[in-house]
Amino acid sequence: KDFFFEFADCLIARIKELCKQCHIYKVSQRVNGVVFIIEEKAYTPEIIDAMIQEYKNKLRFSPGKEMYFTLKVEGKGDSKKLEEIKSFLQNLETVKAKQQPDSIK
Repeated sequence: KDFFFEFADCLIARIKELCKQCHIYKVSQRVNGVVFIIEEKAYTPEIIDAMIQEYKNKLRFSPGKEMYFTLKVEGKGDSKKLEEIKSFLQNLETVKAKQQPDSIK
């Protein structure tokens, strides 16, 4: 393997771990973004509002049978997209830690 593939493998492993910590049970790619399906009980309205305020028009929240965030990551190379996804998940983890009591995290 070359450096890029080793880097990408490591980054993908970190993203998977962050998804678990953030109570995201499914991730899928769309044309202009990434969809993160979340566990409803792990998210308060305050967490959702804080993330939407931080990301403005780059993040959409969809309630319903399956609750999910859609993050716009358009017009960038794969490594930049992976970094942007990692950054989003790290921010989400931080917001969740600030907004929720320890029993729900």
